[in-house]
Amino acid sequence: MMLAVLAAVGYVVYQAVQPYQRFYQLRDRAQFEAGVAQQRPDAEIRRRLASFGDSLGLSGDDLGFRVRRTARQIRISARYADTIVVPGYARPVEFEVDEVRRF
Repeated sequence: MMLAVLAAVGYVVYQAVQPYQRFYQLRDRAQFEAGVAQQRPDAEIRRRLASFGDSLGLSGDDLGFRVRRTARQIRISARYADTIVVPGYARPVEFEVDEVRRF
């Protein structure tokens, strides 16, 4: 009985953490892309981030990455919603990626 309760709690926690894990992975990739931005055009950065979002199970096109560049910095940003889903409960959560790197 105790094992079943522990397994159920573990499952719920795992499901609740997944959207946040995807956010941190996506944010880390945006930080990496900002770090190598001097060698890549903006369109390639957007394509690579959308592709990475797809690999995480997020719709890359819906992430709407924006890349803004000046002579001194690059800003990569996106806003999207993901959903925490556990049995009997679903809650949308908004996430925002905003990475700035100065050259």
